[in-house]
Amino acid sequence: MNEPLITFSHEHSVILPCSVPEGEMQCSIPLPHQSHLGTYEGQDYRPTHDWQASFLCLRHGRVYVCSPHSIHLELQVRGPGQPVSPLWQVDALCGHERCGAIHTLYTAKMPDWPSIVQRILRIEPKLSCSGHDFVWREELISGSQVA
Repeated sequence: MNEPLITFSHEHSVILPCSVPEGEMQCSIPLPHQSHLGTYEGQDYRPTHDWQASFLCLRHGRVYVCSPHSIHLELQVRGPGQPVSPLWQVDALCGHERCGAIHTLYTAKMPDWPSIVQRILRIEPKLSCSGHDFVWREELISGSQVA
């Protein structure tokens, strides 16, 4: 049969300021239709309040602090039958000696939680933490799907 190879949808997404070559899609993180960050109302996305949150680009290993002003309606591309990527909340405790600071980040576009953890450990995203670089350790990372 003639099944499409890819499908498209428009989703409200946080647009990340990653440097991408001209012609490539901007990095973005799709937002769920309803979460503590906000809700869809018709064609608009209504944030629950004027939040600032940290978003992790797993493609480039960069963390960005974004606000609701970064939300735009974006074209999302995926395989047939593949749902919109879930939003994940990542809570990570810094493994630097005597630090213990907790950082909360949001990310998406990975198939499951183990894939996210493995990607984080491989790229070790740069994150400033009380005067030092954040130290990533698998046992200090937890996550949950934001619904």
